[in-house]
Amino acid sequence: MNADHFSSRGFSLIELVFVLAVIGALSSFGYAMINSARHFEAERKTEAAISEILLKTSAQAASGSIIPPASFFADTTDGYGRNLKIVTADSADICSNIEGIPLILCKNEDCSDSEILTNAAVVAISAGQDGVFSLSADLTSVRFFPGSNDDKAAWTSVNEVINYAGCGSPLKIITENIPPVNGGSLYTAEIHSLPPAEKWCAEADQETSAILNISTSCSAESDFTESPSFIISSFAQNISSPSVREIKVHALRADRRTTAVFAVPFNPEAIIEETAEASKMNINDVIVLTKSGGTGENISLETNDDDEVTSFQVNSTLSSESECVWYGLEFAVNGIISFYYEVRTLYTDNDPHSLGSSFPGFGMAFIPAEYKPEDAGCGQSGSSDLGYGGLSFGGSGIILETDLFPNRIMDYMLAPSPNHIAFVPCIFPSGGKKICLGRHLDTAIPSCPDDPGCAFPTPRKINWLEDTESHPVRLEIHPGYSEGSCTSKSADGNYMLMKLWVDCENCSDTTKSYTKEQPSAFYCMDNDDERMNNFRFGFTFGGRSDDALRIENFLFYSQ
Repeated sequence: MNADHFSSRGFSLIELVFVLAVIGALSSFGYAMINSARHFEAERKTEAAISEILLKTSAQAASGSIIPPASFFADTTDGYGRNLKIVTADSADICSNIEGIPLILCKNEDCSDSEILTNAAVVAISAGQDGVFSLSADLTSVRFFPGSNDDKAAWTSVNEVINYAGCGSPLKIITENIPPVNGGSLYTAEIHSLPPAEKWCAEADQETSAILNISTSCSAESDFTESPSFIISSFAQNISSPSVREIKVHALRADRRTTAVFAVPFNPEAIIEETAEASKMNINDVIVLTKSGGTGENISLETNDDDEVTSFQVNSTLSSESECVWYGLEFAVNGIISFYYEVRTLYTDNDPHSLGSSFPGFGMAFIPAEYKPEDAGCGQSGSSDLGYGGLSFGGSGIILETDLFPNRIMDYMLAPSPNHIAFVPCIFPSGGKKICLGRHLDTAIPSCPDDPGCAFPTPRKINWLEDTESHPVRLEIHPGYSEGSCTSKSADGNYMLMKLWVDCENCSDTTKSYTKEQPSAFYCMDNDDERMNNFRFGFTFGGRSDDALRIENFLFYSQ
């Protein structure tokens, strides 16, 4: 037998050099990938910060007819942790012939050849990754020079803020009617004008004024309150008999004044119970499905004696598909629609420093009524944990996403903020269509934690997975807004303001708008195609856990 057959052979010098070169190339590629991901995240945060500044500018213009000074945005940072450069025009009354900041495009190095792009009210600029401002900006102009740079800039033009402020437009109260007053209950009515008024006053006869806590006269300036809209809120006394009463509402803006007269029904307490009652899902209108279209065996429904679903529990396993609960009936958006439910997790690991696997996320989905529940699907499952990911409703749906994790440090790219609830519009482009996709990978999707479209469970030091409490969640949908910041209403407004409260107190009465606390999160949804004028809703769940989750005391009300 040849002994050489068993001898070992080492690497030659050339082979070693080749192996080291391959390892070096792979290391460089990996570093480049990581660096690219960090740069992408920083750019996304920068764009979100700039967008927030422009939204705040629009809101200030609409509510106060002023351009906020640069100090209003103090210490706003980009994705690289550096302060944005903010340049604002004169913050005097927008309607008093303000002069904007010229945006000048320089066509050569000394800007001797240039053109004015527009006159801006507010300009926000980031120095980008290199930290060097290539744009020249001061209180008189902003100059864009040729050449390569990674600065990011965005602005709101003077014409835009003038439109938001409604300069020159006649002042008009656009609220057509206010809700009836029911004795022995909390009462809330919200009244809007276009453009937004600066001061308001409501008056009525002495008895009506006492019931609603409003004035008997609006003749003195002290009778008016400063606000862009007017809210009548009080606990209505018991009313002896039905009647219709007259309420006058006056709005002031600069030298303009307008008045609206409302005929408001007043009802005794006995009528309340018949006309204002929250609804539950009837078992006959509920469809439980799996991703593949089968029956969702891991979701158990609980009902009362009237066949109404009072709660449902999801018992997932590592191998299970995503499952969903759809409500078959459709909603017509004719007024405020409110929802209430409580979340209880049955998590088995109570270690506050758990390193266990993530709990499955879930979403409350709102989709155009043209999609039937049996055809809507349940979305992705498995490692994505989305539950609703990949669903597509023509870009017109929206998901109220709930992501829950044990207390641990998550990868900032895939889960920038654990334990959150966020509005996720179905607008993520994929394969030539728009889909619902969480984890906030697109700048158009609310990005936790610095976005108003995101809320956090409380208390922060103990997340929902590590207690046994029932956590209340309330959602309100307010239709009829006329622009993308949802600050002004109009008769043909196609924007819907979605308000969310998390861990709220005494917020289960869905028959009234909830005004006790500021919303935990809000989102202004574009309904320009009007497909969401009629919608359906449901819950869809991921499938990566041996633990259970319960949705309890589910209620809804459509005014």
